[in-house]
Amino acid sequence: MKGPPWFFPAIGSLCLLIIPPLMAKQQNKTDSDTKKLPLDTNVAAQGTVEISEGKDGKFRFFVRDSQGKLVGGSGLTGFESKEAATKAVQSLKEILNHAKLVYPEKKKGNK
Repeated sequence: MKGPPWFFPAIGSLCLLIIPPLMAKQQNKTDSDTKKLPLDTNVAAQGTVEISEGKDGKFRFFVRDSQGKLVGGSGLTGFESKEAATKAVQSLKEILNHAKLVYPEKKKGNK
């Protein structure tokens, strides 16, 4: 019984030379194409908090990311004054600086 043909080792060597650079090129492409920041990044993303008065005379705040996309807000009820909305934003900032991220489990049987 003969061994493998002489070109098998040559093909294996070529694969080792060609495949890793192709994989690295593909990885760089997907990294640069994504616009999302990882959650554990140490770089603070610039965002804004807008406080505006609604037609009902109540003030609400809206949190936007660095691209201007809405990521949170005060909800429907609103605040009686601009100062109250500002205090709520300051309080929220303090809470979020120390908050723990949790994922509550859904209760079974209750709909």
